[in-house]
Amino acid sequence: MYKPKFRPQGSLKTALFLFLVIFLMPCCTSHAGFEKLSPFETDRMLNTEAPDFIISDSEGSKKTLSSFRGSLVLLSFWSSKCPSCIADVSSLKKLGRIINHDSLKIVFVHAGHYVDDEFGTLAVNDADLNISVGIYRLVSLPTTMLIDRTGKIIKIFRGQQNWTDSRQVEEIKTFIIKTLK
Repeated sequence: MYKPKFRPQGSLKTALFLFLVIFLMPCCTSHAGFEKLSPFETDRMLNTEAPDFIISDSEGSKKTLSSFRGSLVLLSFWSSKCPSCIADVSSLKKLGRIINHDSLKIVFVHAGHYVDDEFGTLAVNDADLNISVGIYRLVSLPTTMLIDRTGKIIKIFRGQQNWTDSRQVEEIKTFIIKTLK
């Protein structure tokens, strides 16, 4: 009986995922305008005014991002399909409870279809990706932007962060103190 010398390791799900990523994603994204995105476009937003959009709070009232001028804003882009995004959102919620200051606003922008989640804060469902890809030109999630009291993007955090780490908490508190001056 013939025995093959090489047996591929891994599951069928992994193989299917790799097939989709390697062969089908370029086809799907080529018509959506994603091929024009560059990671450097987001960097060009540093020290510029954060583009405005409409936000709904937990009570359903509408606000704009620019209405938070005078406060420090953490603008978090995430997706419910992304495990590191979910961990990042959870960590940001904990940061909000740790700092619990009126000068800090945390705004969550969900890149994808509607998510019914109790944020207890400000949230936007960006199902058509007009905000995350169209306006902010993001190429990766999670991405969080720190916006100062004048509405200028002063720092960009890419990837999952440990927002409850003492250094991270102190950094945000330092920015809050600068905001109050």
